[in-house]
Amino acid sequence: MQETLEDKLVIAGKILVAEGLDDHVRGHITVRSPDDPNRILMKPQTIGMEEMTRDNITVVDIEGAKISGPLPRHSEVFIHTEIMRARPEIHSVIHVHPLHAIVFTSLGKPLLPISQE
Repeated sequence: MQETLEDKLVIAGKILVAEGLDDHVRGHITVRSPDDPNRILMKPQTIGMEEMTRDNITVVDIEGAKISGPLPRHSEVFIHTEIMRARPEIHSVIHVHPLHAIVFTSLGKPLLPISQE
């Protein structure tokens, strides 16, 4: 069975969850259609990445208008559409809120550019 673009989006969401990069319903992920660069598939607003299925993915156009899908488009749709409009070579955008990054930013401290080296 050949994987569809919808299947790949669902798998990508499951990988992000498996890697601890899920944040319930706030994260969002999109993929641009190779057949129509102005058509974008995305995780809907009201579900987590682990809840995405082929049947509940939202499709929007490059302007962010919802084309299809049973659930609302994600409120952050314009992050994706503006990146894809400005950079036609980009085919996917992912925005997550990893727990450690959220905790660190709540401290109000600057992130210093240091390493073990």
